[in-house]
Amino acid sequence: MPLGRAHASVIMLRKLYRSIPGRLVGLYLALTVASLATITFLVYRTTHYILLASVEDQLRTVTAGKSDLIARWMNERQHDVGVLAKSEAVEAHTQLLAEGAAGDLSSRRRAVGTLLRLVRVQYGAYHDIKLVGVDSQLLASSRGGGSSTWEAAAPVGLAVRRGDPFVSEVYRISGSDGLSLVMASPVASEEGQLLGAVIATVDLDGVNELTDTTRLLTAGRAYHVDDRGVLIAHPDRKQLLRDDVARLDGPRAVVRGQSGVAQYLDGSGAEVIGAYEWLPRWRWGLVAEVGRDQALQPVRDARKDLLIIAALVTIAVLLGTLLVVRSIVGPLRELNRPT
Repeated sequence: MPLGRAHASVIMLRKLYRSIPGRLVGLYLALTVASLATITFLVYRTTHYILLASVEDQLRTVTAGKSDLIARWMNERQHDVGVLAKSEAVEAHTQLLAEGAAGDLSSRRRAVGTLLRLVRVQYGAYHDIKLVGVDSQLLASSRGGGSSTWEAAAPVGLAVRRGDPFVSEVYRISGSDGLSLVMASPVASEEGQLLGAVIATVDLDGVNELTDTTRLLTAGRAYHVDDRGVLIAHPDRKQLLRDDVARLDGPRAVVRGQSGVAQYLDGSGAEVIGAYEWLPRWRWGLVAEVGRDQALQPVRDARKDLLIIAALVTIAVLLGTLLVVRSIVGPLRELNRPT
C-alpha cells in the first residue's frame, strides 16, 4: 500500500537520522539552505546599496550641471545690462543730458531705445530695459517712451544714486503667472561721474524652463528656492512664491547655503531622495527629488526574481538530498532483510 510504504520510509528516515550518515545528510541540507539564504540576502542588499548610490550620483550630477547652466544664464543677463551701461550710445546720451546740451536729443533717444529694444527682442529674456537718469528721469525704454519720471522702487533708486550694481528679489508681475527680477547697472562718465543706470526687468521663464527640463527617472522633479525659502521655479507654476518649502530637509539645507544629498519626506509626506546645490552668487538653491520607492523599484523587482530562484534552488537541493537519502536507505534496507 502507498500509505504503508510512506510510513515505512518515515521510520527508515528516522533511523537514518539517528545514524551518523543521516546526520551528515541533514547537516549538508541545513548548510546548503543557510548558505543559499545568506547569498540571496547579500545579493539583495548589495544591489540595493549600489542602486541607491547610483540614484544619488545621478541627482548630484543633475543638480550640479543644471546649477551651472542657470548660473551662466543669470550671469549673461547681468553681463548684458553691464555692457549696455558701458555702450557708447548710452554713455553719450546720458552725458549730453547731464551737461544740459542744447538741441534736439530725440534722435539720440531713439537710437538708444532701438539698442535697448534690439537686446530685448534678440535675447527674449527681458520684459523691458530702461535707461534712467540720476534724478529718476526715464531717458529711454526698449518699449518706447522717454523724458518722463520713472517711479523707481526704493532699493533700485538707492542703488542708482549710489552707482552700485543691483539685483532685486524675485516678484510676480501683475497679470502674469511668471516671475521676474530687476537688474541695474550704473552709467558713468569717463571721469567716474554717475550719469544714470540701465535697469532691466528680467523674465525668469528662462530659469523655469531650464529647471523644468530636469528629468529624473519618470516621476522626479526639480525646483528653485531663494535664500528666503520661496519657490522661484517649479514645474507647477501654481506653486511659485510658496514660502513653506523651507520646512523640508532638502530646501532647508540649501537655504542655509549647503549642497549635498539626503533622504527626507516631501510636502505630501512621501519619502524622497533629494540632491540640492547652492548658487552663492545669486543666493538661490536648486533641489532635485525623486521618490524613493520609485527609485528603488528595480531592486524590488530583482528581489522577487531572487526569491523565485532561491525557492527553485532550495527545491532542487531537497530533491537531490532525498535522492541521496534513498541511495543510502536502499542498501541499508537490503542489509536488514532476513536471509
